[in-house]
Amino acid sequence: MSWLFGKPRAQTVAKESITKLKESSLILEKRENYLQTQIDKEVKSAKAHLAKNNKRKALEALKRKKQWEEQINKLANTRLNVDTLLMTIENSKVDLETVKVMKQGAEAMKVMQSEMKIEKVEDAMDDVRDQMANAQTISEALSEPIGSGVDFDEDELLKELEEFESELIDSQLGDAIAPPVFIPQHEQVHSSSMKNSTTDEKEQEEFAQLQAELAM
Repeated sequence: MSWLFGKPRAQTVAKESITKLKESSLILEKRENYLQTQIDKEVKSAKAHLAKNNKRKALEALKRKKQWEEQINKLANTRLNVDTLLMTIENSKVDLETVKVMKQGAEAMKVMQSEMKIEKVEDAMDDVRDQMANAQTISEALSEPIGSGVDFDEDELLKELEEFESELIDSQLGDAIAPPVFIPQHEQVHSSSMKNSTTDEKEQEEFAQLQAELAM
């Protein structure tokens, strides 16, 4: 397999061979077409002589036809061999390109893998884990409430809370509504009649004023 990569002329030789084989196949095809034309011609001649009842001439035409057919059969086999060889070389050319590309890919993988030795990969992953841990620690530190470590005297706070409660109770007692004053029923009636009397007098005054305005 070393010749596939050791000789740069392999592609040139393959290309030249393919070109020549295609030319040969084309020449053979033209020769076959010519022989087929001769065969058709002899068949036509044999039928014509037979129609004139000239069997000798008809047999001679059939003999020539047989010779043409033998030649065309040989040419067909030769052309088949040429086409088979042509196909084989074309496939080999494709295989050669494929192998070269695969070898180049293998070389590229070697170069890349030389930069990714298992020790380097493990070191890189350790660095990633360390950085992730650091990031988590920083995130937790930033999320802690500021001043969470301040100490408070709970007894003092309770005492202050009791003072607030006392002030609140005193305020509520000061805003309480005074109890309603009881008024005897006869006084309520007298007060109501006085209101009605005052209303009647006012209506009479308004009526008198209206009459005066109409008289004018």
